[in-house]
Amino acid sequence: MKNKVLKYLKIIPFENLKEEEKKLVWRWRNNEKIRNLFFNPNFIPYEDHIKFIKSLKSSKNKKYFLVKYKDEYIGVFNFTNIKNENNKKLAELGTYINPENSKPAYAYLVGLAMKQKARELGIAKLIAYVFPNNQAAIKYNKFLGFKEKGIIQLKKYNKNFEVLKMELNFEEENLK
Repeated sequence: MKNKVLKYLKIIPFENLKEEEKKLVWRWRNNEKIRNLFFNPNFIPYEDHIKFIKSLKSSKNKKYFLVKYKDEYIGVFNFTNIKNENNKKLAELGTYINPENSKPAYAYLVGLAMKQKARELGIAKLIAYVFPNNQAAIKYNKFLGFKEKGIIQLKKYNKNFEVLKMELNFEEENLK
């Protein structure tokens, strides 16, 4: 079943987006439902969005992807702060589902795409930081196999946030 589904998934790096795809992602990112779940909830001007996408071409520590299933764009995921630690590649995960046409299966499909791309990139562990009141994200991450690691203080955009740290270790997942 999973292999049948994977053949219909297209994982598009942001730096390869067509113009209409760039506008779609920008619209999603600025959607109030999505924006309010980010560390930086500010509206992003389109020019800044384009500059950011261009900056990804030379970045080694962040990768952003748009996910398409058959003919529908279904979500976005990213790996940031990609680094090697103890000879293993780690990254932080960010993800969101199409806020304009969300279907329950999209979360599963974006999760499959994210895991496939993480393995392709050799990422051994993903870290997700979730606001403790975002029960939907916590439930989703647990569904994907993430384990809760506790509440921590995190500094982003010169602000301190209290977040739940969650981890997905691909080596442990492969043992299941």
